[in-house]
Parts: sequence; C-alpha cells; structure tokens
Amino acid sequence: MGNLYLAHLGDPFSVSPLVLVGCGEDGEARAFSLDELSRDDRPIVSYELRTLVDAFRWASLQLPRTMIDIGDALRLRSGLSREQGGEKLWSVWSFINPEILEPVDLERVRRLAESRELFPERSELGRLLQQTVKAMREVWRKTLEDLKQTKELERFLKIEVPVRQIFSFRQYQGLQLDSDAGVELISAARAES
Repeated sequence: MGNLYLAHLGDPFSVSPLVLVGCGEDGEARAFSLDELSRDDRPIVSYELRTLVDAFRWASLQLPRTMIDIGDALRLRSGLSREQGGEKLWSVWSFINPEILEPVDLERVRRLAESRELFPERSELGRLLQQTVKAMREVWRKTLEDLKQTKELERFLKIEVPVRQIFSFRQYQGLQLDSDAGVELISAARAES
C-alpha cells in the first residue's frame, strides 16, 4: 500500500482554500480534496501538520489515521537541539533542493508556504506543488535511510510518530473549557476593576 506524500499550501487568512497535491509510491502526483484524505488509509507524510489539522477541523472531517510530519524525522536526523542551531536543519525546505527530480522554484514555494508571496493562479500553484511533492518523496526515502543507519528509525516509528498523532488529535479536538467557570472568572475580574 505504501505512503501518501502530500504537499500543501493555503493562505493564512483562509481566503483561498488549501491546495493539496499528493503522490503515492508510484510518483504520480495529483490534486486531492480534504474529504479524500480523511478517507485514505495510507499514512500521510507531509510538513506543517498543524495547518492540515486545522483544515480538517474547520471542514468537520475526520483526521486521517496516521499523519507523519517529515520535520519530526529531520529533527531526529539532525541530532541537534534548537539551541544548537538545529532548527534550520528541521525544515523540509532545507532538504528538498538537492533531491529535486524536476526543476522547481523551491525558493518561490518556500515564500508561498511562509506567506511572503501572493498566491499565483491555482494551476501554477498545482504545478509547483506537483514538483514539490515528488521531491519530498525522495527526501523522505533518504531520511529513512539515514535514520536506519543511525539506529533512530525504530525510535522514530514507535515513539515520535505516535506522539505526533496524540498532538494532532489534541489540536483537532481543541481544549475543553468549563464555560461556567470562565463566566465566573470574568465576573470576578470585572468586580475587581
């Protein structure tokens, strides 16, 4: 069955819908909808999972069973903490470039992902994401090889991936707040002022 590799971009103001392009192990890239992804049984390998989790929640769609953030694998691969400068090595954008199979304007995709450039036409965005997802698939393969060599693969699959699932589910569910207690706290604060 294999993984589904997913590249996505959406504007931070939710004016334009999230654009999702995925490819399987065969490397054939195509557009996906959130509904398709919520029903897909394959593990989804992507980046910036927080964005995807929010999109599923806003669309009232079930989260996919397994979502893997390639940044988590890159963090473990680097072996460096944030204080040691590792954060730059955890970004998928740092690793896609050497693995590219087709020419892609990686810097443009990065600017779009970081909301530093206006979104192009949807067809252009789809083209950029098709190239990105194919390159990301190759980065994933190389990262798994590196984790296997450093004997971190089992830890990644048995600890990091399930912990990310817990975080994603918690984000999806949101925080449960006691609204009555909140009203009481606001009333008490008003009385003090």
